Amino acid sequence: MRAATRGDETLTVKFFPSSGGLLITTAYAALPGIGNSTDWELMRSEQERLDTALWQGRLDIESYLASTRSLEEKKWKIVLAQAGDQRPARGEFLRQFWKRLCEQVKPSAASSLYAEAETAYESGRQKSAFYKYLAVLTDFPGSIHERVALERCFEIAASLINSSWGVERAAEILEKYPCAPNADRLRYLIGSTYLAWGDYEEAVSHFERAFEDYPESQLAPTALYLCGKSHLCQYQGSNYEAKPLIEAKETFEKYLRLYPAHEKADEVRTSLRDAQEKLALRDLNVAKFYLRTGKKTSAAAYLRGILTNYSQTDCAKDAASLLASIEKEESQSSQPEKR
Repeated sequence: MRAATRGDETLTVKFFPSSGGLLITTAYAALPGIGNSTDWELMRSEQERLDTALWQGRLDIESYLASTRSLEEKKWKIVLAQAGDQRPARGEFLRQFWKRLCEQVKPSAASSLYAEAETAYESGRQKSAFYKYLAVLTDFPGSIHERVALERCFEIAASLINSSWGVERAAEILEKYPCAPNADRLRYLIGSTYLAWGDYEEAVSHFERAFEDYPESQLAPTALYLCGKSHLCQYQGSNYEAKPLIEAKETFEKYLRLYPAHEKADEVRTSLRDAQEKLALRDLNVAKFYLRTGKKTSAAAYLRGILTNYSQTDCAKDAASLLASIEKEESQSSQPEKR
């Protein structure tokens, strides 16, 4: 709690990190006109009642803080209503609001910087606001504004995630605060953005982290599924390496072991069959190549592998037919010639 004196008045000022920003209770309004409203006066009277009840021991601190935050949020709505919806006018109004208020109560450097961040945020200058909130976190660790500043950084990064700036800032704030609320969602959004951009390697990296770093998150199952999809998208065809297909198959199988009844389970089963079909087709093409070059033993080994590992695929039928032909030829060649 901070106290300041102006003339004969003593101002009791409380800085609470709440959803409305830097919310302040004062004995008068920061700008002419706001404090004269009936609603504002009623809330000021209510705040004085709460203060008295606290100091007289009739109200515990938890109840006091909860009631005060509620009042502050209502006051902040009055301020924003007067600021209007036009971005330039809104920004200038809020700048003047914080300037006059800070002149009156002489807030700390952290609170002044936080006020600048809130002004930028409310006037739509998201990038500027992000850097100011980040400065609050970096320059004043542990300040009373830390929680909201962190929430704002995550919120702004998420809202601009479809831009390179948003992705970079999201990754930056996650590296510094990996355990913050909504960190799982932000990591997931980064992966989704890279997937949409076609950068499947980066998508895999972030989806893996979303799953591994936040296993209890509601997004963990979907992150694992999309990790498998990203592996699958990396596969370039039968003339290229099979590693992405194998990793996709293993990821989908892991998903079904962990989340057999999850809402995405049917989609995962479909994707798993897709990966298995592609792997079976690769092996079938290799077997056919060996047949063309006269290496029937090697061809038979690949065909048996298809029947063992991918028996439910469409390729399994062709594999069985080719293998039967090879075995028939081998059987006939092994029989003694009739005289």
